[in-house]
Amino acid sequence: MMTLFTKEPPRGSRELWASSLVEKYGYEDDDGRPALKITLHVDQFNNQGFRTITDEDGVHIEHEDDGIVATYPLDYLRDAYEEKFPEMVLVEADTQTIDGDEYFWYNEGYYLEGFNGEEFLNLIRESIINIDLRMHLRDSGGARNHGTAFRIKDTSKLDRAFETRSQLIDGVSRDPTVTEDPQKGLSDF
Repeated sequence: MMTLFTKEPPRGSRELWASSLVEKYGYEDDDGRPALKITLHVDQFNNQGFRTITDEDGVHIEHEDDGIVATYPLDYLRDAYEEKFPEMVLVEADTQTIDGDEYFWYNEGYYLEGFNGEEFLNLIRESIINIDLRMHLRDSGGARNHGTAFRIKDTSKLDRAFETRSQLIDGVSRDPTVTEDPQKGLSDF
């Protein structure tokens, strides 16, 4: 799982958060602290009674007994995503090790930009992107929140969350049985 970004829901769209959330729904972690370190799944409540639901307005964190406890409006997610990923180059490559040196054959490359909110929500709906709560209470009583993480399981599908996809490398293939230097002159580059 790769963390895309960490973001707490905006203050006006959460009932409880951090210490009050841990106090109400938490459990004792391996260090004996009250904690709430959980992964949220779409339409399936986890052991602590939480799940993620989505609609055209954004992403909601719901508790099975208390309903929606926090909402991430879609424009708020857009801002967080575009701050971290205003643009990106996604490259797919084969690797080959020859005499202890690793070589890469770049098959495909794409320039990605812009946020596609509907596809971002679809990635959450398909459980490709999950939300992790990562907080516990300190001995002093205050909360230690490591940040609510939006994490992706399969990074090869990350391109779907971008509005524009421009091909940079066009599916160049190679013979996988070739054992000589796959990109002769690479070290001169």
